[in-house]
Amino acid sequence: PAPGPRITPAPGRRQIIDQRVSYAIAGTGLGFVLKAGDTMNGILQVAVSSTATPLVVADPVNMLLGFFGASPASQAAPVAPLTTSVGVASNTILDVGTTFSQSAINNNFTSLSAKVDALIATLQRHGLMGS
Repeated sequence: PAPGPRITPAPGRRQIIDQRVSYAIAGTGLGFVLKAGDTMNGILQVAVSSTATPLVVADPVNMLLGFFGASPASQAAPVAPLTTSVGVASNTILDVGTTFSQSAINNNFTSLSAKVDALIATLQRHGLMGS
């Protein structure tokens, strides 16, 4: 469809209000608020004003989202958490050394599993991965 008429404020006016969107000029940007029942049918892009680099790109029709200049993509599929039955998690991966140490290997696997699970939980909490 053809774009609608361009709406610009009259000289001296600080905002324009119609039945769909409320515009307000603040600083160097132009903001808007969708009203109840409004929909977005095209791609929404939020860019850094000084460089025009996309910070967030959203495609509401196809349910795609991209951050920091990445192309919009769909939500990642859920991933089952890792489970370990032995070892102690820490923030250090141990050097197993030249002699075999089952305890060090178990602790390394447990530590890595805990970090992967934390990443999965963060992605799910922010909606970037299904749960």
